[in-house]
Amino acid sequence: MNKNCPSLCRNIFVCVVLFCILAFISFPVPAKNMTSYLNELNIKYNHKIAFSSNITNSITPTHQPTGSDLKQALKNLLSGTELEYKEIHGFFIIKRKKIVPKPKPVTPVVRKEKPKVVEKPIIDKYPSKYICKAWPVCPSVNSDAPETLPVILSDYIQPKDTIRVYKNAIKSNLLYDAVSTLNIGYEMAITNKITFELIANVNPWTFKNDKKWQLYALQAGIKYWFQGNFNKFFINTDLLGGYYNMSRIKFTLANSNVDLSNLEYRGTIIGWNVGTGFIIPLSERLKLEGAISVGYIRFHYDRYHKTTDSFYKINTTSKNYVGPTKISLSLMYLF
Repeated sequence: MNKNCPSLCRNIFVCVVLFCILAFISFPVPAKNMTSYLNELNIKYNHKIAFSSNITNSITPTHQPTGSDLKQALKNLLSGTELEYKEIHGFFIIKRKKIVPKPKPVTPVVRKEKPKVVEKPIIDKYPSKYICKAWPVCPSVNSDAPETLPVILSDYIQPKDTIRVYKNAIKSNLLYDAVSTLNIGYEMAITNKITFELIANVNPWTFKNDKKWQLYALQAGIKYWFQGNFNKFFINTDLLGGYYNMSRIKFTLANSNVDLSNLEYRGTIIGWNVGTGFIIPLSERLKLEGAISVGYIRFHYDRYHKTTDSFYKINTTSKNYVGPTKISLSLMYLF
């Protein structure tokens, strides 16, 4: 019995060693997490990596940090994970990737509309700010207009990208042209309902028997359009000034006959007037403008006696006039 005791103890020891070896093989050491790998890289590359262990503790990398430099090692280590690195002045910051949410698919809504046959005055039942009543010349484009409007208004409403808003115009008064006074006017938009105009009038002609009604004048003014620029009715106010020379003509002014057969008037005029007018569209760009004004004009002139044998100055005087100052029928082109 005593002889067999050492042999028995040896066998027990061998069994215990074999059991420990089998247990070690059966229960492998758990894989290292991301924090462990990053700490090893920090030691290897002089602590150039910044990270939060709250984020990296729960992540187990699927690739080893292999590579010739730190950048390549981090790229391999972080591949397949939700982490990425950002390099700032030679240091590397580990952070979560930004996840852009996918847009939700939008199901188009199909609207069924039944066309209705109605009279055109139905347009007055809808807000005027959504409707272009003066197509193709509209005072403004409304960005807040509804995307879909009733089919019954299709004769009035044009697509937003095809609406043309004109801000400039040139024109000429046909009545002045008819009496040989050349004139040209320019008008520009200041706001959606206010325009500025400048008009030049020139009559340099001398007719047979020395008849003349020469005029060199400028007129500047402001217009207010009730329904938007270059659309229907307006009111205006103007300042005017110029030089005139009349001789050997006869005309009627304020119910009195004026005979300048042997007289010549040379002088200046300055005045102010107010008026109103309207626009008649002829085409998309071509319009006809009618206007009438009343106001005040001051005449300062030299009066001369003029015959075939003599010409001398009679006197210098001034007169004030209050009444109609302008009537026009102008052809206008918008651009």
